[in-house]
Parts: sequence; structure tokens; C-alpha cells
Amino acid sequence: MIKQQDIAKFKEIINTDMNRLGLSSLHYVLFDETKRLPWAIHLFWKDGTFKVNMRDERSYVLSKTWEFDDFETAKTFFLQKNIDFVALNKRRVTRKEYSLYPSPLWDKTDD
Repeated sequence: MIKQQDIAKFKEIINTDMNRLGLSSLHYVLFDETKRLPWAIHLFWKDGTFKVNMRDERSYVLSKTWEFDDFETAKTFFLQKNIDFVALNKRRVTRKEYSLYPSPLWDKTDD
């Protein structure tokens, strides 16, 4: 069973990594599966496993929820999903398509 102090430590670790990777402006939610932030990547604990999923603009789960037995594997997957999300939106902007939401990580600033 994960304790509240474990969750607080996990949040701190992930937030530190997100800041280090320059991803802190992204929509992401840690350990609150009920939060309805559009286009957020979620990492949470439920039924004895760490879970990662992505939500759409109405906060419905996209694709599937991935499950992990340990925090390190879940964290690595979560961080990679965020990195991939930035790459996806950069491609969309390059192709003159709409990004899923505004972010300095992919919005053009020279217009």
C-alpha cells in the first residue's frame, strides 16, 4: 500500500524531473485521477498499480491506461509520454495544424 508521504515524495520527484526537462508548462496531473484538466497526461495509483493515461479535451481517457508495478518504470513512461506529446504538437504546428493547446514548447513566437 502506498502511503500519503510516498505520494508526496513521488510528486516531488516527478515535478523536479519535469522542470529539469523543461516540461513544466505541460498539462499533467499527478495522483489525482479525478482531475479534469484537458489534454493532461495523468499518473496515479489505483488498485495496487501505478497507472498512466492521457485525457482529451473533455477529460475522457484516450487509447488505454498503462499499468506498472513500480514507480520508476511508471515515472519513465510518464516522462516519455510528455516528451512525445511535445514532439507531436511541434509537428502539428510545423504542418500548419492546430496544436492541442497553447504552450511555449511548440507555439511560434516569431509571428
